[in-house]
Amino acid sequence: MFLAQPESSPTVPEESHYVPLPADKRALSDLLLAAGLPVRLSLDAARRAHPAIDRIRRHSIEHFGDVPSLCEFEAELLTSPDCSELRDWPAWYVRLPEVWRDDVPRLVARGELNPHLQRDEHDPWYVAQHVAIVSEFLGSNVFADARRIEVDDRDVVWTFSKGSRREGLLVIFECAETISLTAYPLDECLMGALLAGEGASSRHPLFDLSLAQVQFMTRAIEDGASPVCNPNVVRLPANRLLGAEAEREARRWSRWRHDVPHRLGPRVRCALQSDGALGRLSEVVAWHPDDWCDEGGEWLRLTVPSGLHDLFAAELPMARVQFLLAVGDAPDMMLVTLSRGPHLYAAELRLCDPALNRALRLMAILGCCRLVLESLSSGRLLRLELQWPSQELPDVVLGESRRSAADIIEAAEHPAVYAQAEALATQLGDAVFLYRCLVRAGDGVSPHG
Repeated sequence: MFLAQPESSPTVPEESHYVPLPADKRALSDLLLAAGLPVRLSLDAARRAHPAIDRIRRHSIEHFGDVPSLCEFEAELLTSPDCSELRDWPAWYVRLPEVWRDDVPRLVARGELNPHLQRDEHDPWYVAQHVAIVSEFLGSNVFADARRIEVDDRDVVWTFSKGSRREGLLVIFECAETISLTAYPLDECLMGALLAGEGASSRHPLFDLSLAQVQFMTRAIEDGASPVCNPNVVRLPANRLLGAEAEREARRWSRWRHDVPHRLGPRVRCALQSDGALGRLSEVVAWHPDDWCDEGGEWLRLTVPSGLHDLFAAELPMARVQFLLAVGDAPDMMLVTLSRGPHLYAAELRLCDPALNRALRLMAILGCCRLVLESLSSGRLLRLELQWPSQELPDVVLGESRRSAADIIEAAEHPAVYAQAEALATQLGDAVFLYRCLVRAGDGVSPHG
């Protein structure tokens, strides 16, 4: 059996820290006691009783140093062969700072794990699902104000995939040179809550905030603003310590992965992008640098993924503007393409939109266009000047303008767009990423509300 209990080590927390166990947790606690597992003992005694404690601690310290952290592992690392009920349980080793010494008995006695959704303070584009263990509710008794420890569920996927077939989760707390042990139920209620949170619509980053607000938060963090952190919450980074069987499986997977050909999938990989806009600067962007002046005239705004924006900012893309005649269900259009390496961004300005048609005729007379590339994540802008061809454009056919409202998903793809991506793939001898976007005429309203 693991962690043989010294005679001098108490089996329950001190009376001053005692918290009554909820009924549904008592069965798990009785199971641990029946297996001879101590509730609390010194760290030195635990390390003498079982060498695996040292191995788990070293693994955690190597990855996270003195930062509070969580290491998930298989309980078989600590249990003896005759303890069949616990051997297959997932387990956590949680290291906490000494200031949490008085909280540990309350964490041990807590009867459940609490999943909840919260926007990541370091990445406004990610609404995380955290799994928390509450020490106590403060003031308003609202979960957001609770004193708690928590971990991103992405970091403990193995725990809940394994735990869904087990009765409980074994947790060992290390705090102030003391080891405390407990278990939490992994029941249908918890698994259902995790599953519901995984697919919740509120996890969409724009569920409760506008695009402009999320971009503002992103720029602030990029500019060095400190995220607002709750002093009553300890966010635990986590990793996994593999058991012998898991290590063998990981080696088998590694060998298989390296045998797979480097490139899989089609030569052209297409991604559909947010609509672009053509209009006055104040109409097509929600934010711009203070030294930019809205001098009137038309601005073409294209929103691009942040990685592509960084790529174009490091080295300006090759830009091309061309007129494409209608083919099949795809109408006449002006096509703006931006390319660098294996990336091709294609913005389609369809002439069946009367307002867009009028704006394009004016640009053909002027012979130029001011293009701004907006980073989707931060809203930062990159300005380019395009030479616009003096192309004589066809008139809009009466009754055809309704097609301009089509979404990029519904819009028929012009064969010339894909053909250009195919030609680039042939030239590079590599797969090409094609980003398609429809451009609409600005209507005087900020695109981000």
